[in-house]
Amino acid sequence: MATFFDYYKKQIRPRIEQADVFLKTASEPYPAEQIASVFGLCNTNLQPLWTKEQLICQLQNSSEGLWQMFQKELRCGLPCVYTADQISYIYDIALEVVEQAAERTGLTHCPKSLLPLLFDAIELNQTQYSL
Repeated sequence: MATFFDYYKKQIRPRIEQADVFLKTASEPYPAEQIASVFGLCNTNLQPLWTKEQLICQLQNSSEGLWQMFQKELRCGLPCVYTADQISYIYDIALEVVEQAAERTGLTHCPKSLLPLLFDAIELNQTQYSL
């Protein structure tokens, strides 16, 4: 049975890692084509060149799913330890589903490093996501 962790590994983590590498290695200003490709933003709405500050502002206002998760995590204060409420809010998973996973794993207050264990306790069919 597929879990939310499977989805996270295939759909979320690679995009975060790609964005991280880009931000650490690319030189400013960033061409719009690179921004669109790496961050999944619509190229038609982008100015030709971007600074890191402009890019972060754009991501904070994006309607793209991954960047909405980023926005929600920022609103939660980039927690080091997550509550079920925060996980439910950030990843748009029903609170009851997250609470059940937290109970099964004993992770009612889940450190960021243990999110994979919690995600692995959430069956993918209990979420809106699919592989």
